[in-house]
Amino acid sequence: MTNLQVAQKKLAKTERKLSNLTDLYQDDLCTKQQYIERKKRLDIQLEKDSEKISVLTQELNQAEKLEDHMQSITKFAERAAAKLNTKYAAKIENRREIV
Repeated sequence: MTNLQVAQKKLAKTERKLSNLTDLYQDDLCTKQQYIERKKRLDIQLEKDSEKISVLTQELNQAEKLEDHMQSITKFAERAAAKLNTKYAAKIENRREIV
C-alpha cells in the first residue's frame, strides 16, 4: 500500500468519525459542548489529512513526469548509440552530425 493510499484511508476514517459524531449529536447522545470540542479536533485532522494527500499527489505527479523525461532521454541515447555504430558514423564529421 502506498503512502497516498494510507493517507486516503486515514482521511476516510476521519470523515466517518465526523459523520458518527454528527449522528451522536443529532440523537442527543452527546452535549453541544462535547460535539463542538470533538468536531474541532476532527476538522483539524481533516485539514491535515487533506493537505498530506495534496502533497503526496503532487510528489507522485512530479515522479511520473520525471520518469517520462528519463524514458525520453533513454530513447534518445539508444537511437544515438545505434546510429554511432553504423558505417556512416566512421568519420568524425558524421559523428558530430548524429549527436
